[in-house]
Amino acid sequence: MKFKSHPGFTLIEMVTTLIIASSIFIGLMNITANVTKNIERDALFEDIKHYSTNVMDMITSDVKDADSVNIKSLFGSWQIDIYNKSVENNSVVWNYESYRENNQYGMTYNDEPILSSGFNLFDNDKYEVVFNFTPKCTGRSANQVLGFSDTGNNILRTNYFEINFDVSVKLLSNDDQRIIKRMNFNDRVFSQNMYLRSI
Repeated sequence: MKFKSHPGFTLIEMVTTLIIASSIFIGLMNITANVTKNIERDALFEDIKHYSTNVMDMITSDVKDADSVNIKSLFGSWQIDIYNKSVENNSVVWNYESYRENNQYGMTYNDEPILSSGFNLFDNDKYEVVFNFTPKCTGRSANQVLGFSDTGNNILRTNYFEINFDVSVKLLSNDDQRIIKRMNFNDRVFSQNMYLRSI
């Protein structure tokens, strides 16, 4: 009986092959995990941009058409009250709307949260989104929107408002709680109805 000998791996070659294959597998898994994490972060950042832009558009549109605007701070969070005058049954009625910063929901409109679309912005277990809202008005705060160099008309200056959102995203991890992204959104709006009523 004749035996055929087939070449095969030695023990060292087999161990080397397993080490190389497992290194490639671990590397591919690490790349996949990092890509997934970055896609999730990008989705979060895009949702923050969309949410902040949507809220900014709502506030600036209401301030622009408001008959009266009141800015106040309640327990460290800012609130902007918007009043519009209307006539119903031969009597003047003031309609009231408010926007307020809320630590749990971001922003509220008439004490109802303004919801975000897509990613759970304020209710997720991986990231904490801190939303700071700071409205300003010339003539009503030390840090004025317009100065005397912009215009000498005091009535014009007192009807400009500036809306700011400072958003910071922080990891919710016991070993890594660094802030991974800061975003700032601001807009300047002229309240045309208030200006026309004051001249």
